[in-house]
Amino acid sequence: MKWYPNTATEAGFPIGGIGTGTVTLGSDGDLRDWEIFNRPNKGGQIGYGFFALHVEGQDKRDTRILRSRKTPPYSQARGYHPGWLYGMPCMERSRLSVEYPFADLEFEDDSLPVKVTLTAFNPFIPLQAEDSGIPAALFRYKIKNESGIPLRTTVAASLPNLAGYLGNDEFENMLLPQGARNRKKQQGGIRGLLMENPSCLPEHPRTGQHGNSDWGSGRRDPGDLADRRLVGWHGRFLASFFTGRQSGCGKHSQFHGKLAWAS
Repeated sequence: MKWYPNTATEAGFPIGGIGTGTVTLGSDGDLRDWEIFNRPNKGGQIGYGFFALHVEGQDKRDTRILRSRKTPPYSQARGYHPGWLYGMPCMERSRLSVEYPFADLEFEDDSLPVKVTLTAFNPFIPLQAEDSGIPAALFRYKIKNESGIPLRTTVAASLPNLAGYLGNDEFENMLLPQGARNRKKQQGGIRGLLMENPSCLPEHPRTGQHGNSDWGSGRRDPGDLADRRLVGWHGRFLASFFTGRQSGCGKHSQFHGKLAWAS
């Protein structure tokens, strides 16, 4: 199995159902090439879209974006947009390996007491075209406690409401129509937020819905946390928070999330 380090800046894995568009997971953990808007968008970046990790134990706390450090070449003529968050604390290194429809990403940081791995994939069932064409990307984070003390870990996901997204201007600011709406949804053990924009005309080629949900590991209400922590900061954003307690060295917690879209 071949591994691509985070310095392999062109290495990436497209995630999405067959014929539904894709989002690329880079070797650094970044999400790029957002091609879910009925048009090509190679290199397209979405601001404020990320996963983050919070670790606390005894008197120490640490929060990082789950992406490794940006490496040269730095190619943007005007620098990087603040929404891409390249100046935020992140992981030291990462490496990517792929076997379709799965991508495995391992993060390394000597200053953290945990090891983080991500398995990202999309629905793919041979001979079942309908199930293989579900417009979704799934992310499964696994956190291993490598310290000798109990830890509490939280994985958070943030994404803007992209319903009616028109692209970026010359300064990489996202062009989003007014009227975005986020609704909390729950069905069985799956909870999340549905993002839409009722002001967009149904016949518009970029009209649609998308959502972020968690299953199997949630401990908190994503809608309530979004209201308190993110919506007050930027009204178009959603957040899902998944919390797990790790009792000691070698213990694992798993966090599951899904990004889905429809147009």
